[in-house]
Amino acid sequence: MFSNNNNFYKLSKLSSLLLFRCHFNQIHYISSNKNSTIKQIQTFENSILINWTNNNNHKNNNNNNNNSIFSKFNYLWLRDNCQCSECIHPDSRQKLFSSGQIPLDIKPILINVVNNKENKDEEEIIEITWNKSLLKSIPSINSLNSLNSFNFPNNSPSNSPINLQQKGKDDDEKTHKSKFPISFLFHHNSKHSSNQFRFNNLKPITWNRDSIIESKNLWINYNDFMNSDIELLKCLKQLWDYGLVFLKNVPINKLPITEENNNMMNNDQGIINVVERIGTIRSTFYGKIFDVISIPGAKNIAYTNLSLGLHMDLLYYQVPPGLQFLHCLKNSVKGGSSIFADSFKAIENFKNIYPQDFDILTKIPLTFHYINDGHHMHYNQYVIELDKDVDKDDNSNNPIISVNYSPPFQGPIEALLPSSSSSNNNNIDDYKDEKDEEDDDKRIFSFYQAYQRFCAFIEDPELKYELTLKPGDLVIVINRRVLHGRNSFDADSGERYLKGAYLELCEFKDKFRVLMKKYNQFNN
Repeated sequence: MFSNNNNFYKLSKLSSLLLFRCHFNQIHYISSNKNSTIKQIQTFENSILINWTNNNNHKNNNNNNNNSIFSKFNYLWLRDNCQCSECIHPDSRQKLFSSGQIPLDIKPILINVVNNKENKDEEEIIEITWNKSLLKSIPSINSLNSLNSFNFPNNSPSNSPINLQQKGKDDDEKTHKSKFPISFLFHHNSKHSSNQFRFNNLKPITWNRDSIIESKNLWINYNDFMNSDIELLKCLKQLWDYGLVFLKNVPINKLPITEENNNMMNNDQGIINVVERIGTIRSTFYGKIFDVISIPGAKNIAYTNLSLGLHMDLLYYQVPPGLQFLHCLKNSVKGGSSIFADSFKAIENFKNIYPQDFDILTKIPLTFHYINDGHHMHYNQYVIELDKDVDKDDNSNNPIISVNYSPPFQGPIEALLPSSSSSNNNNIDDYKDEKDEEDDDKRIFSFYQAYQRFCAFIEDPELKYELTLKPGDLVIVINRRVLHGRNSFDADSGERYLKGAYLELCEFKDKFRVLMKKYNQFNN
């Protein structure tokens, strides 16, 4: 039933098809279906506005009061994200066209809200029929001016009819009907909702040496980890929250002693099983699996018996490993205990006292390198990396993406070097600082002061969790959050031998999100 006074297009309770055509001024849609997820839709010049009901079934909805939820979706964005089988391949789930093929003046001519017959779990779908089809190919450079000649309209409620005759220049051109499951639109109605959908809203839990011991799933049994997805999820959630987890009773193969494996060099299966339970082992120039053992003439300080201070691994890579795994095979030496610390907790304390120094360390990168043994690795990394897309006013997200701290592999800080050498003076006695050089000196002093204070918080004894790994123990750390190190040990007092491996952070997140969804752990 249509109300002329309010421009509402009301539907009968008996109707299963919720439909309106986009040629009314300031069109509204109101559903009389109590079970509908959508309460109201309004069309604007550039977008639609959806008013959601409070009884929707999406588990990432935190609206526990009677406040209305509104979502605006731009027409270009909607056409770009059509979920129908012509736009998203039904098997591969990959997009079948380019965002560059969307007509910039595309408009809807028909909008339906229908029941989803293909998926019982998804009750409703919004269908939008467009006045234009996609461009047949990416525009040529010469055609860009003509395509972009129209002016961008204000996003006010529609004041002119959009009718079925506005199909484009080709009268035979077929219009396209886009399909959007309600859950898809709800998961993407804002950056906040998108973060919830991907579980990025789950904040890390910062810890010190006392609180980490109290974490519920710090230790997990290997057999449980390997044979139960619930136990695997517990492990991954522990890593997501704290960045640190231990597995116990990881198998150590009792290989026969031969010339090939007399140092247990082939005893990789335990750590391989653990890494591949989560994802794919990342290969580096150390190999897929590497040995941590004291050897003469070591090319890496980790392969000595010296004290190894808190650090993160492979920061000289453009994309350092996301997770590190260390499996203890032998440990009978005096000393050599392992040390772990939460850099996020250190930064939390540091920022509270020195907010200006925190800001400096987000803007000046450190240089990391490895020039040895036939390698020349190099990359500049910010000490503290922030997520630039996080809304500063949105407290549901953690702005810190990662930390980069590895003193053994730090090179000359290139960001603090002058842009060029001075060549204006013939005599050193005539040299005078220019204004820019004075500013450089102040900048360098400010950086080193900030970094010195930062290091003091990183090395805070209250943050250091120390333990001696036993044979069969395996530790997993989020590499660019949790620092790890080792006390020196007496190499003549026994044997200390670990196996190591790496995994990409995105593969860890992949497995975590899949299992969180599988067990309906939304925001729990």
